[in-house]
Amino acid sequence: MTMFDQNECNESQLTFPCSARWVLVGFHAATAHRRATNAKWGQKMDPSDCRQQFQITFIFMMKNRAWRDYQEEAAEFFRELGLEAETDARVEGVRTAHDVDVLVTFNHAGLSLKWLVECKHWKRRVSKLHVLGLREIVSDVGADRGILLAEKGFQRGSSEAAVKSNVSLTSLADLRQTASDALNQQRLNAFPRRLAEAHISYWSISKSDRIDLGIRHDIGDVGFHGGIVLMIAQDVLLSSLAGKFPPYGNSAFALGADQITNLEEGLNWLESQLSELEKKLGTPETAARRRGDYLAGETPA
Repeated sequence: MTMFDQNECNESQLTFPCSARWVLVGFHAATAHRRATNAKWGQKMDPSDCRQQFQITFIFMMKNRAWRDYQEEAAEFFRELGLEAETDARVEGVRTAHDVDVLVTFNHAGLSLKWLVECKHWKRRVSKLHVLGLREIVSDVGADRGILLAEKGFQRGSSEAAVKSNVSLTSLADLRQTASDALNQQRLNAFPRRLAEAHISYWSISKSDRIDLGIRHDIGDVGFHGGIVLMIAQDVLLSSLAGKFPPYGNSAFALGADQITNLEEGLNWLESQLSELEKKLGTPETAARRRGDYLAGETPA
């Protein structure tokens, strides 16, 4: 049985490798154009022409879908960083308007910044001409930075074309890794102060009150002990700052700290342990004990 029983193209007679409706939309548009062209010259569509038209349309639509997915992935990456990202944006320049794959905007230090992102989801490396083209668009629009994303890399001469310019050549995979490293460093920088504040808060409460409030267990008992958490957290933090894992220190063997093998695991451990301690230290009852006064109905421990 052939794909077609008549000269007219009918979607029910097609054997689809995929049933997505967006393929049919493109196919019908291309077929309608082909019919109109043939009608103009008094011709009928041949089944082989229809089959070929579908194959061409399907391949084109699949490639376009892959590029769209890549474009949206890039936009979502910037959104996850807390930035505004718009796909298929039209940006006005000095000389003309430009269509941009992803427009990224955000505020920093009181300034409104604009990045233009071009997504090249190709099976080949990007040439120097595309880098120069993005440089021109960035200049015309007055954008703060242009970013050219290409997972397959760039041809020889592309890097030179981006030197001493505000155009960056990278890939989405590399951006994710770079952002992950930067975010981990930012998280790490916040822990010394958190640890110091937890240390002061913990030791400003008497031992009897700490036991009474469940911030530490009594001698001979088992359970949560904020003092031990602080000691181990110090070892984990110092080792993380030095990039040494498993953590070093006399207390670094407890509470699973000896299982930490990299910075991200160290940060997750610190977040989990410090968050629990901070929660216990942050209750109104704990704050009252720290000030030396007591809530209504309480008696000193």
